[in-house]
Amino acid sequence: MSEIILSKKFQGRNYIFEELILSQTSQDAYIQMQGIATRFKLHYLTVEDCVHRNQRTKVESFGEYHFIVWYYFNPSLEKPIELHIVLGKDFLLLITNETPLRIATDWKMLCFPKGQSIFLYDAICQMFDVLVEHSEMYVAALEYGMHVLEKRIVTKQINPKKMLRMKYLVNELEQTVGAVGTIFHQLEKYEFNLDQKFRMRNIVDHHNRLLENVMHLRFQSMALMDIYYGSAGERSNQQMRKLTMLSAYLLPMSVLAGIFGMNFESMPFKESSFMYVGFILIFGTPLSIFIFFIYRKINSKNSKKMRKIHDENHKKHYPFLFRQMDYSNHKIVNENKESMQNSKNSKKDKKHTKVT
Repeated sequence: MSEIILSKKFQGRNYIFEELILSQTSQDAYIQMQGIATRFKLHYLTVEDCVHRNQRTKVESFGEYHFIVWYYFNPSLEKPIELHIVLGKDFLLLITNETPLRIATDWKMLCFPKGQSIFLYDAICQMFDVLVEHSEMYVAALEYGMHVLEKRIVTKQINPKKMLRMKYLVNELEQTVGAVGTIFHQLEKYEFNLDQKFRMRNIVDHHNRLLENVMHLRFQSMALMDIYYGSAGERSNQQMRKLTMLSAYLLPMSVLAGIFGMNFESMPFKESSFMYVGFILIFGTPLSIFIFFIYRKINSKNSKKMRKIHDENHKKHYPFLFRQMDYSNHKIVNENKESMQNSKNSKKDKKHTKVT
């Protein structure tokens, strides 16, 4: 599909926009690229890079045009789509072998959701603005998934394959997004006007923030395995603690059963008063230990209540220490229990008025 946009001259040029979906077979794709290459005078290296997929993220200058390899990320897609962009003085080409059917019917609707500009440099700003925005959405989805994994690791067991999958996705994103800065560096050579320069600077700022989030995700994915092994070790320690307490409780009785289970002619200490003292010590020791642990548990509950009261008093003076991250909207949301209580009280009042 192709479209020639005839408009008012902007810096003495009109531009042609064309979107090309290559065939999955290399021979048919090469034939398609030969037709495009003859029309727009593309270099044979550009044709080879478009036909042979799995290129790295890069920008190459061929004198009359720039060839850009971009990976499009979106949470709705199973894998990123390799997108080849050719920016010339009077044309803009989008070459790929897939269409984002889950998001838009074609690449024109995806890159220009508010309508395509009649000026080339405005269209470039629109396109890269949408591509960077969708990458930010993908990073936000990864951050939310990482947060969910951390919670599941601490609370219950989880399959390590999910963590390895998350680590693979973060590494893939870092490899593709890290080299995008060179693309914007090459775009600075274009003769943008003042408003377009401001828009490109805003896009570069969003991309830099995106890189910072990706670096944070990489370190977070590396620490995720340490959290998993630490939580698994803690769970095993808790189980061993319970078994140790049970064995310590049954140890005196097992010793007594072992001694008096031997074969002897007469029971020792049968006529002595020390036998009763021994029985009391043997059965009273585990019972006292059991009572001690129950008392300790009750005391820990009381200490938790005191700690909760202390935290509430501390929260009044230092509220920023008790904030939580809302990963769905990427906004810091402060805990506000008073508003929740007020809403509950208002609901109760409404119910009471209905009953009356």
